[in-house]
Amino acid sequence: MPLFTELLVFLLVSVGMLAIGIWIGKSAQPPTDVGSGALASSLQLLQKRETAFFTESPFAVLVDDGNGNIVDANPIAGEYLNCASNRLKGTRLEEIFPPSLKPHVEDLLAGGTPGRPHRVETKIARSGGDTIPVEIFCRRVKNGTTELRVLFLRNIAERKRREFELTEATRHLKFHLENGPLAYIEFDEKFRVTKWSRNAEHMFGWKASDVNGNHPFDWDFVYDEDAERMEEAFLQLSRTDAPARSTWKMKQYRKDGTTLECRWFHSSERDEKGKPISHFCLIRDTEDSLLNAPLEVSGRSDHRLGETRTQELNLIALHRERQLLKS
Repeated sequence: MPLFTELLVFLLVSVGMLAIGIWIGKSAQPPTDVGSGALASSLQLLQKRETAFFTESPFAVLVDDGNGNIVDANPIAGEYLNCASNRLKGTRLEEIFPPSLKPHVEDLLAGGTPGRPHRVETKIARSGGDTIPVEIFCRRVKNGTTELRVLFLRNIAERKRREFELTEATRHLKFHLENGPLAYIEFDEKFRVTKWSRNAEHMFGWKASDVNGNHPFDWDFVYDEDAERMEEAFLQLSRTDAPARSTWKMKQYRKDGTTLECRWFHSSERDEKGKPISHFCLIRDTEDSLLNAPLEVSGRSDHRLGETRTQELNLIALHRERQLLKS
């Protein structure tokens, strides 16, 4: 679990225990027979602080009686649902969800590790009919013979908007890289293939599944007479003082055994100490007649290429968006 999520869970658990204490003890009166006015004052101060945590929490807090009936809600919960928080008391928990989710609320909130909040991302229905995406942390707590359920809700609409923008930016970049005449290969810090583009498949013959995770010297890719030069290039680029960009020209083998003269354009991502994190290479087939043809011919070719790959790239973008939403 990421550090941010761990910290958030810790905060939610802490606030949750305070909120539960408030709900359980809010009707209780400070003891009158403690034999100490100072102790009574301390208890009153503690209750006031707990009440402040509940009412001023940056998260929406809902408490149900364990049977799906809301018995308390803080002001932020009212803001989220576009109604007064006291109007939520007595409401069935499923009523705050869109109609399509109402039959599945218990399944949605079930699960998780005992003693830890269960986290889920979903939508809630506001008064008026619109919905907002929320992150919910749910925890069950014993109160004598009764089991309460406390829900902490956080509005994640802004995060979802940024995720969508990131997905769109990724899709645009992916399209333009694939639509161009150059192949591209991404490597990790040890020059093992992490991304083998569709143009690389066309240019060299190997599919991504054939080469992912491999170093270029692990298969018949490096031309024998240029092997020493490429090995030296990789060694130089692994140094902390290596340039962030470089270029070289050498031959590569195709899968069918023929050779291809290529111009490599290299870029490296480095940490604050100059250590490589990843490498990105654009590769040009220097024998490709289209790259040396008049602009209008190249333009027509690129247009046809874009038309044939649009559907594929949209599927890639959709898959990437689903990965982002699950992360």
